[in-house]
Amino acid sequence: MIVKQLIIFIFCIASTLLSFSQDLLVLDGGNIYAQSNSSITVQGGILNTNNGTIDNSGIIYTSGDWTNNGGNTFLINNSPGWVELNGNSQTIQGNSTTNFASLRLSGTVGSVKTLDINTNINDTLDLESNELQTKDFILYVNNPDVNSILWNTGYVSSDYLGGYLVRQTNTNTAYTFPVGSSGLLGIYRAVHVKPSSSSANSYGVRLVAINPGIDYSGTSASGATGPFDEFALGNSVEIVNTNFYHNIFQFSGSDAIDVSIDYFSADGYFNSLAQWDASSSLWENIDFASVNSSSGASLNNPDYMMTKPAVSNFNHDVFALIMKDSVIPTEVYIPNTFSPNGDGFNDVLYIRGETIAVFEFKLYNRWGEKIFETTKQSIGWDGTQKGIDLDPGVFVYQLIYTNTNTQQKQISGNITLIR
Repeated sequence: MIVKQLIIFIFCIASTLLSFSQDLLVLDGGNIYAQSNSSITVQGGILNTNNGTIDNSGIIYTSGDWTNNGGNTFLINNSPGWVELNGNSQTIQGNSTTNFASLRLSGTVGSVKTLDINTNINDTLDLESNELQTKDFILYVNNPDVNSILWNTGYVSSDYLGGYLVRQTNTNTAYTFPVGSSGLLGIYRAVHVKPSSSSANSYGVRLVAINPGIDYSGTSASGATGPFDEFALGNSVEIVNTNFYHNIFQFSGSDAIDVSIDYFSADGYFNSLAQWDASSSLWENIDFASVNSSSGASLNNPDYMMTKPAVSNFNHDVFALIMKDSVIPTEVYIPNTFSPNGDGFNDVLYIRGETIAVFEFKLYNRWGEKIFETTKQSIGWDGTQKGIDLDPGVFVYQLIYTNTNTQQKQISGNITLIR
């Protein structure tokens, strides 16, 4: 259906419903008015061209893509209605940014809605149980209410550098960013931001579930370009998490923030957070502290929270969980006991060292069967073989490594697994 002239649909009562069954509703300079308690259902996509508008105080349901090529914001800003994307795979796209009042993601649980353009939400975002993938675009939630983002099991993901979920703030209450990835156990690695005052600020968060050392996907809001080498370690940084990392950036305002990042014991043992310093191309420790998480069931009950008060340096917005200062400085350190009991501490055995350059680590059971090997400090043994927990006992290791002085050495010994 193509609306070429001014066409007005006015709905005054709750039972009123307008339904379009065609594949695409096109507004070619047309205008639609939907009053409170009314609804419009489109079995397909919606396309705006030539400055078409929708004055929506009701609900618009659409199962296809939302495309704004109208040269305007499409939805009239002062109308409080909802747009509900209820298809299984939908994209918000076009050459003009849409200003949604409120946006809800429904349809089949686990469906993915994707941004192909920067997008504004002026009131409420309800993720329900679906994924919103920003790619390298920005989703702005402009309502500073701490409850302006709702979710059941839904989350925001951003596969590309430059993609963010941005929230406006005007209180010194903690704001949750429900960022996650289907590739991570428990999905969420949420970030909580608590500004130091009630002044107006805006902060953006991105999570991506890959090794920061292989992220070539673009440029961050601070101008950082990947990759961010997992072995480029500054003082006191021993190991960088290679399962995921975050971007955290201040888009406007000047308040420092208390930052907390949720994570799970399955991610490994970490005791701080590092920030990538683009000027030195090193991960630099910024002394976060790990505590038990209190985020709750709405974020899949994370075990731990890495937190730091009064963060104000966003010149470099790349952050990763790390291990720091966990052993006495030495060329190489391998613990002789190991307790993978699920308490979040010492659950993964890593090969640690201040001067290891290249190494090969192999672990054998008492019958001489090889049960584990690694060549990376970021990959450790979790006490299993092919995903099955091994019984307590003594295991033999062999380590061949080259230090930073290009000396090759070989050591061996025993590791006792206890539970």
